[in-house]
Amino acid sequence: MADETETKVPTVAELEAKVARLVTQVETDTKAVAGVDEAVKRAMKSGALDEVLAATDSRTALLAALNKSTSQLKTARNAVTSANYSANAEKIAGIHNLLRDAKTNLPDAFMQLQDMGVTKLSVEISEETGKLVINSAGPNVKRTRAAGSGTGSRGQTLTVDGEEYASASAACRAFFPSSGPLNRDSIISKLTNAGHKVA
Repeated sequence: MADETETKVPTVAELEAKVARLVTQVETDTKAVAGVDEAVKRAMKSGALDEVLAATDSRTALLAALNKSTSQLKTARNAVTSANYSANAEKIAGIHNLLRDAKTNLPDAFMQLQDMGVTKLSVEISEETGKLVINSAGPNVKRTRAAGSGTGSRGQTLTVDGEEYASASAACRAFFPSSGPLNRDSIISKLTNAGHKVA
């Protein structure tokens, strides 16, 4: 019987603590590189070739450490952003549902959405279904996606000029056969900019 290990997803607080630790590490590594740069300069002025070589080797190792900690910091910050997106996505979808079902009014809903980083709210009636379509946007808001048959946007249909395509990629291939791979948002933008009606 295989041993199944459950991976624990870190909380936003744990991720933010990691970011704080890495910020300190990057600062420490940056100071260390600056210190060894000074040592290289002093050794070069004194003409001590052995000291120059030793300081240069030390600088190479310190730069590698700085690059690693900087990369880890970027990854940790992206993880915090992603965790916040995930945490907010459910709340935002819930508010969208309340609006759609007329259980809250627009000003109250928008005030709640602003607390989650929403700076723009668009509301329209789908020409296809006649249902209310609500989208939120902002610097801390990941674009919501309609439910598809799989994860992400794969298998999510796209209607262009009244014709339904199995996916955004299929629609892109139909209108732009020589186009390279693009994500769903880029395809929709490309089709819209070319004058097509996308739903």
